[in-house]
Amino acid sequence: SVPVSVKLEDIVVQMTEEHTDEITVTDNIKLFMGYPKLSDMKKAESEDDVEQMFNLLNQCVKEIHYGDTIYHKIDITDKDLNEFIEQLNTQQFEDIMEFFNTMPKLRHIIEVTNPETKVKSEVVVEGLQSFLE
Repeated sequence: SVPVSVKLEDIVVQMTEEHTDEITVTDNIKLFMGYPKLSDMKKAESEDDVEQMFNLLNQCVKEIHYGDTIYHKIDITDKDLNEFIEQLNTQQFEDIMEFFNTMPKLRHIIEVTNPETKVKSEVVVEGLQSFLE
């Protein structure tokens, strides 16, 4: 363990060019996503991986566009949204996961020196949770 000071202004949000909040599920259906809140992420930590992903996805869906009809998250029951998510095929689910994989994130590289060996190395700190630990 090596104490390190980091200037907060040096930490920036990393953006991925191909990231979008609009996901085409079928020719007629599109999802519009929002970003997870810190409370969503903390809640997800206590769940198994599959349950975690479904609940996080449920929290992040903001709108479902079905043709010309727009369904807002506030008007959709959790049960209906869960049923919609459960009927997605593997490719559709992977397309949605790409939203999470490419969403903006905090990332910073810190150079540290081992006090015993004097060897310098880089440590990548990534994701909000890493910065809060």
